[in-house]
Amino acid sequence: MSNQYQQYEKCLKVAAVNSPSLFIDLDVLDANVEKVRAATYGKDLRLVVKSLPCLDLLAYLSEQLECRRFMCFHTPFVLEVLDAFENADILMGKPLPSNSVEHIIKYLAQHEQLSKLAQIQWLIDSKQRLDQLLMLGRKYNVCFKIAIEIDVGMHRGGLGEPEQLQQLQAFVNQNKKHVKLTALMGYDAHVVKAPRPFMSVEKAFAQAEQRYQQFIDALQLNGEELIFNGGGSTTHAMHQQSCTNEISVGSIFLKPTDFDLAGLRQYQCACFIATQVLKRLKGISIPFVPDKYCQWTQKYKDTLFLYGGRWLAKAVYPNLMRNYLYGLSSNQQFMMVDSKQPIDVDDFVFFRPSQSEAVLLQFGDILLLRRKNDQVRLQHRWSIMSQHKAKPLPGRMQRQRNEDR
Repeated sequence: MSNQYQQYEKCLKVAAVNSPSLFIDLDVLDANVEKVRAATYGKDLRLVVKSLPCLDLLAYLSEQLECRRFMCFHTPFVLEVLDAFENADILMGKPLPSNSVEHIIKYLAQHEQLSKLAQIQWLIDSKQRLDQLLMLGRKYNVCFKIAIEIDVGMHRGGLGEPEQLQQLQAFVNQNKKHVKLTALMGYDAHVVKAPRPFMSVEKAFAQAEQRYQQFIDALQLNGEELIFNGGGSTTHAMHQQSCTNEISVGSIFLKPTDFDLAGLRQYQCACFIATQVLKRLKGISIPFVPDKYCQWTQKYKDTLFLYGGRWLAKAVYPNLMRNYLYGLSSNQQFMMVDSKQPIDVDDFVFFRPSQSEAVLLQFGDILLLRRKNDQVRLQHRWSIMSQHKAKPLPGRMQRQRNEDR
């Protein structure tokens, strides 16, 4: 494993990387893609944009998986995905405030693309949210596709009983000019957190599956084919024989530390933070604390100050330890190191993000590394998505990506 990080370091130094950076190992990413494909065979996939907030990364995965389905949670991301992917099918992963929905309508109308509204399925968790959409539908004379959120055991909102679904569907059928039911969405991330020995993961999933099926049975379909969306990075492999016909997947392609779970051991981490050592000091000294109390352990006897820090991430190479007395810093992170560890000023240290949805947005361009002829090389850079605004990006996805494969 240390050889892997040494190869990364050599690559970054050759590329003259000179500030904290996040990079993706494309070889590991490719392997994870194949494992997702095998684990979800026979189900449609939907890429979770918040966990993969980079249009080029989404395009890369979309091409490999032949997938044009996306799950969005954030207004600017909706607009960027619609602009970047001609045939994008977007399912909202959470209900949006009504003024956010209206903002999207106005934006599309302003750019003469109101027809793209048909590419969005809006998540509804209550009659109140449905009423809001219906009001906007009448105001702008449009029809909204809606997905209804159902509670399959996570208890984070959504319809709690199948009877509520029947009532909501009846109301939708009375207002077909402005709302149309196209999907159900039942998120089951709670399953893998079942508290053994009181409940096994397998039993928790079976209960969630049974509950989802009860909602499906309550529908009046009349020959209509709906999307039954479920799963997620933690449970996607459990859904091969489930009642869902579509699985949402995002973070597991990169596998941050939050996904170091027993059922996901076959996946490897594909993204890392790399930053350089600014200072190495002999011993450990903390203001107002006598030196004899500063020796955290017999092993960690020297001090490093890093370029940047305070990320949602865990140091993985070399073997470092955080000092809880000194605290964290976004500017110069204090870390303790074994006095025998041969790391010096300007050398790189590596962190694994704990999640992808927030951390990827903190570093500007993502660096793409790939092995060629037994050497790791910086191959390309991908820009992250905007959290605050969306502008038309004509022709963005027409770039050639042959060098990224």
